[in-house]
This record gives sequence, C-alpha cells and structure tokens, in this order.
Amino acid sequence: MNDKLLILDECNNTPGFDYDFYFEGIPDSSANVMMILTINGNYGGSDDHVKKLQLFNYDTTSYVNITAKTDDMPNTTIQRRYQFNLDLGAANYVDNGQMIVKIVHNSAGNDGHLLRIDLMELEVGSSSSSSTSSSSSSTSSSSSSSSSQSFSSSSRSLGFG
Repeated sequence: MNDKLLILDECNNTPGFDYDFYFEGIPDSSANVMMILTINGNYGGSDDHVKKLQLFNYDTTSYVNITAKTDDMPNTTIQRRYQFNLDLGAANYVDNGQMIVKIVHNSAGNDGHLLRIDLMELEVGSSSSSSTSSSSSSTSSSSSSSSSQSFSSSSRSLGFG
C-alpha cells in the first residue's frame, strides 16, 4: 500500500456513486486464463449501503456483477485488501486489450460517505511466463460531479498518488 489514496465521494442522489476503471494492455490471449482483481481500500459509510463490482461485457454492452455477494466492499473504517477471482471467461470482457471494472452504489447516497482506494491491480494468469507492467487509466463518473493453483502473471495496476 502506498498511503496515497484516491478518495471518491458518495452523493445525495441515486446512484450514490458509479465509477469506471479502465485496464489497458491486457493480452488478447487472456480469454481463458485466471484473472485476479485486487483492491486495497475501504468504503466508509453505512452498513446498509450496497457496493457492487462489475465488469463490462462487450458482447451484450452491459455490466455483469463480479460476485454473487450482496455487498462486495462492506462498510469499514480500516483499509482492507479485497481479492476477486474473475472466473467469467474473459473473451467477452476484454476488447482491444481493454477491460472496464465498475464500482457502483445503486441506492441513494450520503454526502459524508467515501470510497477510498489505495491500489487496484489486475493480474492476468499464464502457465508459462511472467511479466509486469503498469499501463492503466481510470475515469470516474458520478451524479455528484465529480485448490491451490500457481500461475505467473502480468499485472496491470492503478496506483494513486
């Protein structure tokens, strides 16, 4: 963790927030390999506010929930490490080397609540080689304004600072 946070506001509107993060440079051959999304951060708000992580499906042009959990980033005052296995068959979720991850709070929000992200990283697994690079970008939009398996990986990170 680098202790430099991206701090995103929740708003008094519906949705409370809706942020998109773009990962670029994902190999075209990653359609059937394991991917792991790691987020270091926390949501500081209410226990009953639900946040979901979603991937954009380029075939259906809609977002799909990453997990079946009710809340992917429950309310907490301390920074946590969240890991999500993206076992969705990436062929529909990568287009021209790009994957879009959304964090959405679909219900009405509260101005005093914050989503803090220290690191967001996508590991793309492979059985033979390992490489690391950092070529990612993020954009955000909100109605407020602003078995044990080993694998090598190619990482795409969003570090904030």
